[in-house]
Amino acid sequence: MKSILTNPTSEYFYISKYFGYVSDLRVLKRALQIRYISVLSLFLLVLLTPFTVEASFSSYNVDSEDQWTYTVVAAKRTFAYSFGFFSTEISTRGYMLGKEIIPVGTTFNLSIVAVNDEDPVYVVYQLKSSISEVNIESNESQVILGIQNALGLSVLGNDVNFLDNSSGVSAGDEFFVIPVTLPWLSIFNIWNQSIPELDGALEGIETVLYLDYEETKKYFIMEVEYSGTMNDRSTGIVLDFVYAAEFKWEKKNGVLVFYDINSDMEGSVNNSNSASFSLDIRLEREEELDYISRFDFFAVFSALISVSFVIRRKKKRN
Repeated sequence: MKSILTNPTSEYFYISKYFGYVSDLRVLKRALQIRYISVLSLFLLVLLTPFTVEASFSSYNVDSEDQWTYTVVAAKRTFAYSFGFFSTEISTRGYMLGKEIIPVGTTFNLSIVAVNDEDPVYVVYQLKSSISEVNIESNESQVILGIQNALGLSVLGNDVNFLDNSSGVSAGDEFFVIPVTLPWLSIFNIWNQSIPELDGALEGIETVLYLDYEETKKYFIMEVEYSGTMNDRSTGIVLDFVYAAEFKWEKKNGVLVFYDINSDMEGSVNNSNSASFSLDIRLEREEELDYISRFDFFAVFSALISVSFVIRRKKKRN
């Protein structure tokens, strides 16, 4: 006697065969799913590996031919003094870019030339206007030195020549692009120490009046204000001063957004004649212009709709 499970005429035979097919299909489906997941995982691993490696070893988050535009908003240095019954004023205006002075209102471009992630790590970028250009090679130590110099020395010139009326104004160029591997607080700590210890600070008796930083999701901003007395023995100029500076960088790429430096000084020449000095320099990057344009369009469009709605309501009332 044949078993009902093996008898082709048996109802149980077909039922058991059906469930066998179903079981085989489930096994096949599971195998296909495992193979699909394995292939997808391998594809994603191959796709993401280059980015992971680059992010782990790249000190600069910029690429060759990246470009940003800056405007010279302010660039003026003025020294005024009296001599007996007479007084005179000596000014130098414009931003010193390379070997040329570009006027206030002029724009110039920052273009990344090359990034070297070998040892030593550095970035090369170009600052270029319509009349002048300069190539800068910067690294972590140059950034730190450049910020120190921006505290006073580079703005006045290495010789602190108050009588110079042709040098233009600049706070240096090495800190336009900062390595993303350099912690932001370490940059702030350059300022967060005794000002006289900084190589770039103005020489004299200095006191920090204000020192702070702000870190948002997108930007890092730091501000410093200090005062002191400068004594230039070669010219007999003694000046009490207040010096203030503010810097802002975009965190994701370390690129400068703006810097703003101001200084006012009052004192004397040869212990008898009055003297004063003022400094104002600001560079500002064109920021999020596409977003502003879209926002302006949306605002105008909304205003037109509102006006149209008011006009229709007035017509209905009439």
